[in-house]
Amino acid sequence: MSDVPFPHRREFSRVPVHLRVEVFVAGVRLPEGTMESLSLKGGFFRCATPPAEGARCDIRLHLDGTEIEVHTQGHVVRQSADGSAIQFDEIVGVDSLEHLRNLILFNAHNPAQVEQEFHDHLGLKPGD
Repeated sequence: MSDVPFPHRREFSRVPVHLRVEVFVAGVRLPEGTMESLSLKGGFFRCATPPAEGARCDIRLHLDGTEIEVHTQGHVVRQSADGSAIQFDEIVGVDSLEHLRNLILFNAHNPAQVEQEFHDHLGLKPGD
């Protein structure tokens, strides 16, 4: 028996969302779809023609009713008939990081936990 109570615990909280998203693979824009779950590390992209596992992606999340865009780059870690799980490798720009963080906080069941995850993650801390 393991001493770790939850050996498969996610690094970041996942929140339900329904965002319009543009995904580009090898410079080609895929048919528009929606991001249906989101974390600081990735999300689930639902569309009619999901990108294949391993595909490198340029992702642009759009917040309805605003001109706010969250720009990330990542790759597909899992693909199914109705969508793809995309892991973010880079959040492009400080504004995108801040918008993504706020979006997750706003939709989180436990905002304090999300704040702690953000605080604890070295890759998200500003450099010296």
